[in-house]
Amino acid sequence: MKRWYHFAALAIGASVAIPSLTMTHANAHPAAETPAVQPQRSISVVGEGRVLVEPDEAIVKLGIETRNLNLTTLMQQHRQQVGQLLSLVRNLGVPETNVRTTYIDVEPRYRNFDSADLETYAASTTISVQLTDLTKLENLLVGALGQGANRIDDIEFQTSQMDIHRRAARALAVEAARSKAQEIAEELGVQVGSPLTVVEESGRGFPIVFSAPASDVLEGGRTVIPGQITVSSRLVITFELER
Repeated sequence: MKRWYHFAALAIGASVAIPSLTMTHANAHPAAETPAVQPQRSISVVGEGRVLVEPDEAIVKLGIETRNLNLTTLMQQHRQQVGQLLSLVRNLGVPETNVRTTYIDVEPRYRNFDSADLETYAASTTISVQLTDLTKLENLLVGALGQGANRIDDIEFQTSQMDIHRRAARALAVEAARSKAQEIAEELGVQVGSPLTVVEESGRGFPIVFSAPASDVLEGGRTVIPGQITVSSRLVITFELER
């Protein structure tokens, strides 16, 4: 094995030496000296921009759970509850494309965790509804709980103009980055030149999520207030520095 390693080292040394010999013959006449390349001076800064937006849409997830010891009866009752909820959603004018099932499950429930004593069967379905008219939100919540839904899993408020607001947040991030670079450059006694690179880190809107038991909504114990959404942008910009 030692001999093999020595041979490999010699082979590598020879391959490196060949280009140098070739270059010696090619450059028989003295060449002009190449001026040294000066390293480019630059500064990298992070800029963040945020825009507060009033939501105009909501994703509502409604849960339906049915229990019955008879599996056939259970499925009949559960299908009826789901059908009633979907009928309500249609009557509110929600397009079918804005309604989908996000979860479905049927399982046995036992009296104890480690027991084989069957207590009942349970069927669960979660329906996701996208509302583009927030004035219908209260009717959807109250109506759903009267038509078989047992839970409001969550309400996520969002905006339909996300691209517009993200561009606005990005513009603020650029302004913040340039301002920060200029402040630092001033302390160093140099000037900020053109941007060399721009990297946008994942910026997004932060939705407002609301969840509550069914009893809270029916009893009027909660008031859903959408508030505002934060749309953000974060940029890493490298600027050239000039004297």
